[in-house]
Formats: sequence, structure tokens, C-alpha cells
Amino acid sequence: MAKYRCPQCGAGHKDPPATCRLCGYVMDGTVDTVTPQKTAAPMKEKKGVGGMVLVGLGVVIGLGILAVVLGFTTGGLSYGRIRNKVGEWVPSLASKDDGWNQVADAEGGFTIDMPGEATADYVLYPPVENGRMVGWSAHIGTDTRLTVEYGKVIPVPGENAQATLNRLGDAWIYGTGEIDKRTDTTFQGYPALDYKIKNIPLFGKDASQRTIMFLKGQTLYVLQSQSIYSDNPSFPRFKDSMTFTT
Repeated sequence: MAKYRCPQCGAGHKDPPATCRLCGYVMDGTVDTVTPQKTAAPMKEKKGVGGMVLVGLGVVIGLGILAVVLGFTTGGLSYGRIRNKVGEWVPSLASKDDGWNQVADAEGGFTIDMPGEATADYVLYPPVENGRMVGWSAHIGTDTRLTVEYGKVIPVPGENAQATLNRLGDAWIYGTGEIDKRTDTTFQGYPALDYKIKNIPLFGKDASQRTIMFLKGQTLYVLQSQSIYSDNPSFPRFKDSMTFTT
């Protein structure tokens, strides 16, 4: 057992050393040195599970308050929706003019951003009332086409929302191209289908299509982008800007 311990570094020695074998501290008394005093570091308060829970709870409450303040009592807090709302209060913080404009559709009960001048549009679709979906379309040159369509669904007794979507989605997509991926999802809290489709024609070019179809009550909405770019770069902004007014 070490009898002689260095006051500097704590190294042990069996016999009295002149200097510490580890740090060189003079231990034979020939040099008048002051034994360093160790000062205990201040203890840091540990954040326990309770603290983490409180922080998480605060974040949830903060998001809830933000949703109420911005008027988003339904739907997701997307970047586009927050940007639009803040822009109403502080025009200097609104996004700069980049050729996109807000389309307001009172009958459909929504607003949505679209590039250039959107035009009224419709597509024949027997499963909805009056046999057609109505809405808007816009283009970005000959590279991309964006559309939003909606129509009242003719109900089928005993069919739930997901079954209705599956039936309508297959009918909508049939014949437009090759389905690359189909995902059951939600859109702003409503049941939805997300399609990725490839090998469709667009202005004489090979293109891909992104389609989100969802049910809000008995109304079917279809947001769609056809683009020569496989990632459909304008689609995220397009869909995230959709805000329901009724």
C-alpha cells in the first residue's frame, strides 16, 4: 500500500521520494512550495425527467397559443400558412413578389397560391355531383402544370372515408400513367391519398405527376402537379399554401 501520496497529483509511492514519479512535484522538503488546494467545482443543477417534461409541455402550449393567435384552429401549421398570416399583419415581412398569386375560391372554401394567372378549370369525373370537378389551373412555362379541383362526392351507403378515397383515387388515376408510389396519409387532418406517378405526357415531354387527394366532409379535393422535373419542385409550396376559409 502506498504510504506517500503526492499532494499535487495524488500519485502513490512506497518510499519517501525526492520528487513525485508522476508529476515531478518536490516532496523532500528542499523546496518551499505551497501544497495546491483543490477547489470543488460548483455543482451544476441536473435537469431531471421532470424538467424535460415541463419544457416539452411548454412547447406544446406555445404551439397551441400560436395556432389560436394565427387563426389556425384546424389544419397544420405549415410554413406557407404562417407566412401568409404574418404577411397580413406586417407587410414588410411578407414574401416578395415572385410571380405567384393567391387564388380565392369562395365556393370551394379555400385560398391557394398559384404561379402566374390561374384560370378556371374543370375535369369530367362521374363519381361526383354534376359529373365534373371544378377548380383552377396554372402553368410555369412548359415545364410544370398545377391544378386544384374539387367536387361533392355521391355517397355510397356503408362506405367509410378511407374506402371512398380508395375507390375515387383509383378511378381518378386510372389511365394517366404508371403509379410509382401510393401512400395512405392525411392532409391538414383529413384522410388523404398521396400518389407519385411517372411516364405521363406534358406539352410533348415525358413528365411525372404528384397528386394528393383528400376528403373534407363530403367534398373531394385534388391537388396536382405535373412536371418534367421528377421532384416536382413547385408542389410543396403549392400544397402548403392551401388555407380553408370555411
